[in-house]
Amino acid sequence: MNEKSKLILTSLGACVAITGLFVFWLHNAVESESIYWARLQQANGLLAFLSWYALLLITSLNRLGVALYAQRYLGGLGMSIFYFAGLHGALGLTKRIEGIDKIQFLPTSFQQAIGLGAIAFTFITIMMCATLLSLRFSVPARLWRWLQRCGDGAAVIVFAHVWIIGSHLATRWLQLGLFASITLLVGLKSIGWAQSRAATRLKKGLIAMVVFVIAMTALSLIPLNMQNYGQSHAHDPDAGASGGHHH
Repeated sequence: MNEKSKLILTSLGACVAITGLFVFWLHNAVESESIYWARLQQANGLLAFLSWYALLLITSLNRLGVALYAQRYLGGLGMSIFYFAGLHGALGLTKRIEGIDKIQFLPTSFQQAIGLGAIAFTFITIMMCATLLSLRFSVPARLWRWLQRCGDGAAVIVFAHVWIIGSHLATRWLQLGLFASITLLVGLKSIGWAQSRAATRLKKGLIAMVVFVIAMTALSLIPLNMQNYGQSHAHDPDAGASGGHHH
């Protein structure tokens, strides 16, 4: 077994251990069964999001020539994303919504968010399959580049998914924190994209600035056109009962 395989298996074991700790802690901290499942699902969703952000941040810095020891753990981060996102979705469908057939009765915004989450998880599964295949076979560099580009698009889908039904994002300071972290990531990716497409510093700077402005403008359309469900129903006593599914 090579080092990459060991790291992926170690990551999977760590994920299972973290889930076990959350289960143990929530069993002792929460009395209501519905709140227990809600918090467990939220925790897995948050861990999936943080793992994905860490992966994108590391790859963005690597593209700028920043050598990071953490780069060797990218396969493990991929496994973490797959595990936590899969558990997050499974808990949502089985314990929160109580069946795929119940989705039709949810608010439209929830249906949209679940659809976006399903698209993102499909990509995560493809990426994980490619990673596992690379343990035994040589995966073409062109395929990896294509997957990385798709990963950027999938990250936008995840952002929309989190924004629409992320119950913790009902507070303004968390919204600002999320947007600040995304601004940093987009800035790094814009610089990295410009590095390989221009020779002089001036041209690189101009390209990076244009790409950054376009990307941030496009991302801004999500909060401008899609309202966070928790924030829009902050004063609605029946919001929790009608939604049934929160991050």
